[in-house]
Amino acid sequence: MADADLRTALGHYFPLSRSEGDRSVDYFRDGEVALSAAYTRDGLIRELLPGPWLSEGKLDDLRQSLRRSLLTPVSRITRSVQFGLLPCTGAWRYRDRFQILPVPPEAPQPPQLLTNQPFVLEVRYDGVEDPIENPMLEIRRADEAVTEVGLVLAGLLPRIYFTPASGSASAWGIELGTGEAHRSKWVQLGYTFPGFNIRANDFTDASGLPSPRFIDVGEFYGRRGISLDDQAIDLPDDLEHPLDAFFALSPDDSKRFLHWCFWLNHAKQAGPLARSAAHIAVVQAIEALMPRAEDSGRCPTCGQAHGPGPTARFADFLREFAPSEDQEGDQERGHKELYSLRSALTHGGKLLQEELFGRGADLHPQQIHEDAVLGRARSLTQVAGVNWLMSRAPESGLPPSA
Repeated sequence: MADADLRTALGHYFPLSRSEGDRSVDYFRDGEVALSAAYTRDGLIRELLPGPWLSEGKLDDLRQSLRRSLLTPVSRITRSVQFGLLPCTGAWRYRDRFQILPVPPEAPQPPQLLTNQPFVLEVRYDGVEDPIENPMLEIRRADEAVTEVGLVLAGLLPRIYFTPASGSASAWGIELGTGEAHRSKWVQLGYTFPGFNIRANDFTDASGLPSPRFIDVGEFYGRRGISLDDQAIDLPDDLEHPLDAFFALSPDDSKRFLHWCFWLNHAKQAGPLARSAAHIAVVQAIEALMPRAEDSGRCPTCGQAHGPGPTARFADFLREFAPSEDQEGDQERGHKELYSLRSALTHGGKLLQEELFGRGADLHPQQIHEDAVLGRARSLTQVAGVNWLMSRAPESGLPPSA
């Protein structure tokens, strides 16, 4: 049983709670403490202690409520709209876990390529037996399932990105294509279309839809940019293999890979606003997978970690999981430049050339060089993450080098 499930169920049963420090939470009923949850240093529930309110009869009722909420899952499908740089024109299902498919023809579409092109992501999850009895747990499980799959797809597929539900987020916008003078409106962020339901009992029947185009995995991860021939989202021809590898990871490795996916996805979203922040996120993605400094032990006298420092470990990781055809010295200098740039950006001592002075039509040598560095960083991070994942798979073979 996941701690988050138990916390959500307890929060629903006991609407009033109070935290005492960072290691305990008290739940109340009728002005009395009903239950106290003690937590470990890692943030996991260590024990539950009954309070004065929780008599034996009330304890039985709590047990029954938790049993119905937590121990009798019902398989359901949750749907969300996600986005890519190119239109999604085909449907594809991964085993019985999730399915991607295009939005219907009548759904809103952007008037241009290389922008927010919508597609539907359907994910199977374990819902609660009675969603009306515990709606927050139902929502949490659905959100957790679609977030996990959405982030993994955003990590494995460079041309899509994961956007979590925006809730009530709003912003100023301008409605285009009305034939009237442009006028700003305060709008809620989000995407929907008539007939779109976020819950279902099974996947949408996609038998009448075409499949996406599959291309060789080496070509898929080796290409740069988008060409005129690219008109729709395509997939690597071995996509099932890294997905199989992910769902077979240990809990610790799964968490590390999801962190890689998160930072790579964040880099895609931050890039149009701040490429400096995007580069920081790209390097953060690699650091999420790198061996921890503690793995090499610490000096008993000074407490410092044995072995190479962070820059050297970063270069070593890329050399192992994203090998290139460059000469050893050039490769080493290139890897360290990526990390040094990230460090300068992180500590506030530098911004990319375009951040302060804009991206003009004229060419600037520093801007051209920074473009090359950022493109190289994104490519290396993509390949290294996929290779790291496949190295965890039984009898794995690493995808091509960067």
